[in-house]
Amino acid sequence: MLMKLLTVCAITLCLCLHSGIIFSADVQNTFVIGVWHIAENKYDMPEIEAILVEAYRRIGATVTFKCLPPKRDLVWANNDEIDACAIRAKVVLRNYPNLVEVPVPLLHYSLCAFTANPGITIHNGNDLRGHSVGVTIGKISDEVLLQRYGVNYQTFVSPISAVPLLLNGRLDVFVHDCLSCKSYLQQLQLENIASHPLYTGYAYHIINRKHENIIPKLSDAFTSMIQDGTMKRLAGRLVEYLPDRTLSPRLGQS
Repeated sequence: MLMKLLTVCAITLCLCLHSGIIFSADVQNTFVIGVWHIAENKYDMPEIEAILVEAYRRIGATVTFKCLPPKRDLVWANNDEIDACAIRAKVVLRNYPNLVEVPVPLLHYSLCAFTANPGITIHNGNDLRGHSVGVTIGKISDEVLLQRYGVNYQTFVSPISAVPLLLNGRLDVFVHDCLSCKSYLQQLQLENIASHPLYTGYAYHIINRKHENIIPKLSDAFTSMIQDGTMKRLAGRLVEYLPDRTLSPRLGQS
């Protein structure tokens, strides 16, 4: 009788495993990832979504993306309303204790100062002093840069909302990441004068600490994607921003 019971249990277990009813205890099936975008219900870097979809597939999970205003993705992930933030600078973690980065960087990025005034030259952060400066609300790395140089600034919903003030001289410069700000200004067919990078650092996938157990799995997934060329293939127009391991982030935390 006992042998028959054990046999039935074994068969049932095999059927459950085969059908996928029993899943790994340390990896949930679907993760909700916050992506932030300014003023529109879409994300302007689908390449990052593609990279994350593939990475989670490699650890046996699926993802859904939730578009959120700047900073809300951090708040929701920190409060466990969503599982992760798509990509953020590591510096944001200081204000969100429940968040942690997957230590393999996805991109490197640079912050530049943009101006419509050819008479303004910005070589470094110190040159921002004495100018009226704008940043995008929720771009914590931009704000940290200005705070470290003791620069006063005002926040805007987006770089586009600052353009009229730049053009009429009421705002001298706007600090933003070089890639997306140039894209915004090109869309508006505006000429601009950009500084050399004021800061260069890395951007990471950020997750809630309750999922710390998948960090090694995601690290392995990202690393394997780099090694087999998948990361480069999915990066598309962002390929030049894939991490250069010789890059030395400035200003401490990146």
